Amino acid sequence: MSKEFASADLTMGQMNAIVKKIGGRDAALRLLRGELVVFRTIETWKSVLIGASKSVDDLSKTLENKGFKISDWTSDLLKRTPLAKTLTEIELVLVSVADLGFTERTDLYAFYNRAKEFGLDLVPAEVGPQLRLVYSNQPMGEHLFIGMEPIADSNADLSVFLLAHLENGKLLSTRSSWNPKILLTETLWVFARRK
Repeated sequence: MSKEFASADLTMGQMNAIVKKIGGRDAALRLLRGELVVFRTIETWKSVLIGASKSVDDLSKTLENKGFKISDWTSDLLKRTPLAKTLTEIELVLVSVADLGFTERTDLYAFYNRAKEFGLDLVPAEVGPQLRLVYSNQPMGEHLFIGMEPIADSNADLSVFLLAHLENGKLLSTRSSWNPKILLTETLWVFARRK
């Protein structure tokens, strides 16, 4: 430990604040080992309200009435999505796999754990369809994966929601959570800002 650092007389509270600021205990340990640590303030991107839909059927009809495309697989996953019982606003952030320090494809749960180190949390699955409803100005070609606990579909495949704007329209889709393409460094993910 350098004399400058030792003479700073940091309190335990100050040390904990520094560790939290750089991304948590694991990030601090990686920094001490000389590994890449990404320092980035992640701003709130959007807010979404969950708990407004009375049933999954109502939510599906609202999506279809607003012109959003839903595949049969997505419909199946949507039927298995728990809805919040009370109105809750969730602050969302948008990050890429690379934003959290990964330089190559990674495992879903390693990525989720890193997001938690950055002060981000998984969102309730309902955020996927609710965000699809309010994100009407999604740019062409953009794909957003929802950082949620994967849900088993009728084939027992674990999947997450995906919002995309393609030539044939804006859609709510799904991707199997084991699919390596969802964890390429450039893929964009939606998480909740921890309160």
